[in-house]
Amino acid sequence: MKKIGIWVPFRKAMTSVSYEQPGMLLQPVRDDLVAHLKKEFEVEEVEDFRRGTVVSGKAVVDGIEFGKTDAFVWFGEIGKDERRLHNLELLKAIEKETCVINCTHGYETAMDKYLTSSALVKEGIQVPRFALLTRENAEEVVEKVSDWKCALLKPRLGSYGIGIIKIDDVSSLPDYADYFPHEVHYIEEFIPNNPAEWIGINIIGGEHAYSYRKGPESFHGGWKVHDRKSVGGKMSLAQPTEAQLEIAKKIAESLGMAWCGVDIITDAKGKNYVVDVNAFPGLYPEMFGQAGVNGPEMMARAIMEKTGD
Repeated sequence: MKKIGIWVPFRKAMTSVSYEQPGMLLQPVRDDLVAHLKKEFEVEEVEDFRRGTVVSGKAVVDGIEFGKTDAFVWFGEIGKDERRLHNLELLKAIEKETCVINCTHGYETAMDKYLTSSALVKEGIQVPRFALLTRENAEEVVEKVSDWKCALLKPRLGSYGIGIIKIDDVSSLPDYADYFPHEVHYIEEFIPNNPAEWIGINIIGGEHAYSYRKGPESFHGGWKVHDRKSVGGKMSLAQPTEAQLEIAKKIAESLGMAWCGVDIITDAKGKNYVVDVNAFPGLYPEMFGQAGVNGPEMMARAIMEKTGD
């Protein structure tokens, strides 16, 4: 029997996700996933891999010999500050010895708005036009994006819609660059769209798990999904178009992700734009039930495929 290590913290209710409370999956989903995995693997649960370290290039976590495992599965908050850098290096060290699920390339790309957009453009997937803004290049950027009617200033490592600012006059971009302390800012063109047509698509193991929409109460100012408490949820089942589903599957495959979420908006002409890729899709038991799928079983199958079973 193959052996895997797992770090999959859980939350008992729809509470805020943070570094101190890293669980994203609700307990029923997490417990069901572990039960499925134990039917196929010898499972070694890690209390908190983030407490590990890297010694001479080798990951040291709870005495686990990763070279003798077939995979390390993780699903939880690892931070957006310097702690993220440590944890990402730790995961990369583990990845030198075994398969990491989700892979660090997919996670790192999905979490960084600039890397996401760059990767999708390379794959021929439509995203809003984007640029990097600094104090030094602000005037040149304004010249290059002068035909944008509006711009969005986004944290590169943001989530839940927190910190996204709509800029109605791109000529004021230098003021934002001067005001905010960050050295580099990610900006993208604002695409006018109907929030009622916004859709999130969850892919697990290359297959469609379920898609959803958000209600008007989830849209701040009628233009962005905003969840300041970092809780998630508040969704209703939706059906993507074939084109949208094809886009989401292509993204998951190109990034090598066992699971991911893809957010898509549609402009007035019906063109799809990917506005976010989620390394930690919202996977909720009631939504799996409404969609008629066994989500934890899908996750277990995706892990088995990654390990060659």
